[in-house]
Amino acid sequence: ALDASGVAIYPSTDEFATELKAKSKAPSLTVALDAEADIRATNLKFTSGTWDAEVTGPWDGTISLHVPSPGRFNVQNALLALAVATHVGVEPQAAAEAIKGYQPGSMRLETLVATSGATVLSDCYNAAPDSMSGALETLMQTAPATGGKRIAVLGEMRELGDFADEGHALVGRAIAKLKPEMLVLVGAEKMRKMSAAAIAGGFPLDNIHYFDSSGQATAGIKFIVQNGDVVLVKGSRGVAMESIVEALVS
Repeated sequence: ALDASGVAIYPSTDEFATELKAKSKAPSLTVALDAEADIRATNLKFTSGTWDAEVTGPWDGTISLHVPSPGRFNVQNALLALAVATHVGVEPQAAAEAIKGYQPGSMRLETLVATSGATVLSDCYNAAPDSMSGALETLMQTAPATGGKRIAVLGEMRELGDFADEGHALVGRAIAKLKPEMLVLVGAEKMRKMSAAAIAGGFPLDNIHYFDSSGQATAGIKFIVQNGDVVLVKGSRGVAMESIVEALVS
């Protein structure tokens, strides 16, 4: 829908990047982490729940980017924001300084502390396969305390239409690859698709807990989460995963 006076901004690493470029009448501006792009982040470093990177682009020199979020995917989101800002005339360093002040919205990968002492990554505003996988990667990058474990508490992904079964299976395969120490699944049929894919990929059946609803999970979660654990809570809004977070932190 863009005409030639606009600009198409997207990740160069997206599987549809070539198709998007071919279909757009507008010029493109691409971003990427450690890959070729118009705006590129390299030397990524994760420290104390935040990311730092060096960024090059259609400007002179390199700028330092600090993203106050534990999610690596948010570095790419920051690059997209940087691309928009610089395209409309904001100085690159000024845009990078503004990104330093980013604060997550409620239920958007917030870092909270449970009454048990566990760290809670609350990301229950919504969920789709890509954001699930990104949140799981963030969980695995977050170190538990000595003796603690990483726990993924995941709810059903709604509004996926015909892609629902495959979408849940994709996340199950990501779980098998990343291997958190424990998996808590909230929902019915679709979550069985997720667990089946995880188990087929080698995730231990004994490390999976099932709850049909967030209400049931709320009653049982405090018996699962212990001091020193890191807990990711994520699911679609319709599953009300925030009730689980409330049970952990209150």
